[in-house]
Amino acid sequence: MSKLFSAKIQGRGVFGVLRCAMVFCLLFTAAASAIDRQSDKRIQKVRRVPAVGAQDIMAQQPQPATLAKSVAKFGPGLPLIESTYDFMTNNAMGRHLHNYGGGILAVARTASQGAIGTWADRGTFFAYNDGNGFLLPMTKVESARRGWGNLSATADGRSVIVSHGGLEVNVDALQGLGIWTASLTGNFPTGSDLTWPRIVVDGKDYFHVVVTHFSFDPFPGLGGGQYPVYGRSTDGGLNWEFRFMFQKAGAAPGDPPDTTGGLWIGGGDADAYAIDAWGDKVGIAAFCAYDAGFNSNEILFAESSDNGATWTWSNITSVGRGVPPADGDFRPNGHLDLIYDREGIPHIVFENFLVLPDSAGTAPESFLYTQSPLLHWSPTTGVTYVASRADLPDAEQNRLPGSQLWGRGLGSGLYWPSLGVDESNVLYVAFSAPTAGDVDPDSVNYLDIYATASADGGATWGSPAVNLTASPGTEDKYVSVAKLVDDSLRFVYNSDDVNGGTVQPGNQTTPTMMMYYTFSAADIPKINTAVRDRDPMAGLPADYALAQNFPNPFNPTTVISFSLPASVKVKLEVFNALGQKVATLVNHKLPAGSHTATWNAASMPSGIYFYKLEAGSFSQTRKMVLAK
Repeated sequence: MSKLFSAKIQGRGVFGVLRCAMVFCLLFTAAASAIDRQSDKRIQKVRRVPAVGAQDIMAQQPQPATLAKSVAKFGPGLPLIESTYDFMTNNAMGRHLHNYGGGILAVARTASQGAIGTWADRGTFFAYNDGNGFLLPMTKVESARRGWGNLSATADGRSVIVSHGGLEVNVDALQGLGIWTASLTGNFPTGSDLTWPRIVVDGKDYFHVVVTHFSFDPFPGLGGGQYPVYGRSTDGGLNWEFRFMFQKAGAAPGDPPDTTGGLWIGGGDADAYAIDAWGDKVGIAAFCAYDAGFNSNEILFAESSDNGATWTWSNITSVGRGVPPADGDFRPNGHLDLIYDREGIPHIVFENFLVLPDSAGTAPESFLYTQSPLLHWSPTTGVTYVASRADLPDAEQNRLPGSQLWGRGLGSGLYWPSLGVDESNVLYVAFSAPTAGDVDPDSVNYLDIYATASADGGATWGSPAVNLTASPGTEDKYVSVAKLVDDSLRFVYNSDDVNGGTVQPGNQTTPTMMMYYTFSAADIPKINTAVRDRDPMAGLPADYALAQNFPNPFNPTTVISFSLPASVKVKLEVFNALGQKVATLVNHKLPAGSHTATWNAASMPSGIYFYKLEAGSFSQTRKMVLAK
């Protein structure tokens, strides 16, 4: 493909002066800072969080009075900053935590301590942990109002932070020093607003960003307006070169994405992009839409093997424009993350929505549904199943009561995946999900942070997923995992005792606490225990079975029980005496065990009905009678 356009945009005029002046004072500043870190009473010792259970370590360590503000309750871990800005209800979070190893960490996350609804000081807040504890309070990186801060690091450990609002890039003078050199990349094309950026530093210390083109539609004939822009700096952020991504071969930098087959005509999903690097490789994952309705979405993957000079890309889901969904299809949703493993293989985990029949049971209808899974893709495995709500702890013992609402209708029921990888090439994914039985006064389920792992390159994933935060009465969300997983999965997240929350003025009424937490990597499941343990003596069924409904006859509800000896995709449907399908009760993967489904036939006439179970190669049909 064509080489990058060399439209170089200079940084601020004072950049060079500041850089020269800094050379004379760095040694003195670093020495003074090191002495200060040893004596500063603000350094908080971060104790290792217990591997079993999610205990609040706040009672075990002294806390600065500045953190004791108006968040009445929050989840486990170390509070980093109380923010009046609830961060975002947008999509995947990107990187906010960098793990250098040996307990040395850097964290950068968007926050504000100004008035709710105005957030005049909104920006990226930064803290460093030299292995002894975080230096708190967190300090703001940018001088102006900024948002959506994302973090990477150079080979010598200097933090690199990108934020939107002029697309500003800040580079630390030394690892953990907190003296920032800022440059504005400018916008591409001129007059646009590059928004929701992600950043990564590759093996040559080149900076790479993927960002949404916003504010106006540069290609009005396409009918989209939000397209991915890629930027690269080969000189530490001084100069930048940009182009639109996912173009046709030979396209100029300002040409639109490739719209062959209707791709991108529906635009992108604002911030549904992810970026990572491994050596000379750089990868970008993106969610995009066709112009044929919400059920036609794709996940695309672009890769460069020469540090961003040239690119190739592919469609990894290949749903197709306007393809009618079949009953039980999964279609991509906007939330995703991307990571390269220790062998340089890319992995993408993304949300989905489930296609189910319409209310009449005669045609498929697409909508976000809580049983939709997280799916994984790599070039070696293709698309594989990660987890759904059925893989949460005690999924069958804590079945969803009809009176409960799982979350705020934000998507699949498993939200905002964030990936990490350890030295043994085990993959980890953390995500938010609603916890059964943990509801607010409006009967809306609170969210916790869960995780699962794969020891075979993403082909299979552990089940049941483990609840990392397990904090009743708090909404734990927006998780961002450190890419390097050592003995612990290390992550930051938001937590408060108010369900929902949004960044939009007039909706957010309370602040949130930004937390740092660790969880033993050894205690995150890497195999599916439901598939491994098929011993009937262990309490799992030996065979597939479909029981007679109870009660029978019934009016208007009845319960259907069935058993699965292994984790498998299940379809349970109801038909009338003419053979017409009138209801789909189950259409998703379930773990091994005993299950029940309830059918409410209040809208159906009296008569004979049949219910059919399909699970793998097993199929069985039984008769029931509705007597009103």
